[in-house]
Amino acid sequence: MLRNGLMIALTSISLVCVAQVYKHVDENGKVTFTDKPAAGSVLIEIREPNTLAAPAKIEYYTETAPAAAAVAKGYEVKITAPANETVIPRGAGNFSVSANVSPNLQSGSKLQLLIDGVAEGEPQRSSSWALSNVFRGTRQLEVVVLDDRGKELAKSEAITVYVFRPSKNF
Repeated sequence: MLRNGLMIALTSISLVCVAQVYKHVDENGKVTFTDKPAAGSVLIEIREPNTLAAPAKIEYYTETAPAAAAVAKGYEVKITAPANETVIPRGAGNFSVSANVSPNLQSGSKLQLLIDGVAEGEPQRSSSWALSNVFRGTRQLEVVVLDDRGKELAKSEAITVYVFRPSKNF
C-alpha cells in the first residue's frame, strides 16, 4: 500500500514537471498562471532544471600533524594537586595547582593552566600555579602541554574543585 502511494506521488511529481504552463492577463491586469489554456493566454517555456551530478568521492580535510606530534613527544600530563572534587574552604579563593609531566618538557614546550576552559596567565615552564581570588562555584581545571608555536601536544584529564567564598546578599 505504502509502495503504491509512493509510486503514484513520484509519477505525479514527474508529470507536473513536464506539464505546460499558460500565462493569462485579464482586463484588470490580474495575472494568472494555469495548466489550461484560455483565450488570450500565452504558453510559458519551462526550461530543464539545472542539475549537477554528485561527486564520485568526497574527501574531507583532516589535520594529522598535532596528533602525530603528541604521539611523537609522548607527553602525559596529570594534575597532582588539588585532588579531584576538592573543596576550597571559605576565604579569598586562593589555592595552588600542581601537575606532573612525563617525560620532561622539551626545549620550547610550555604548560598552560585552564580554568573552565579559559587560559589562566601565560604559558610557563613551571608545573605549579599559585591562584588567588578564584570566583566561587564549581571550577574545572586542566593543564595543557604546548609546543613552541602554541599548538596543543597533550592535555590532562579535567578535575573539579568547589570554591566557597563569602558573599553578601542584599
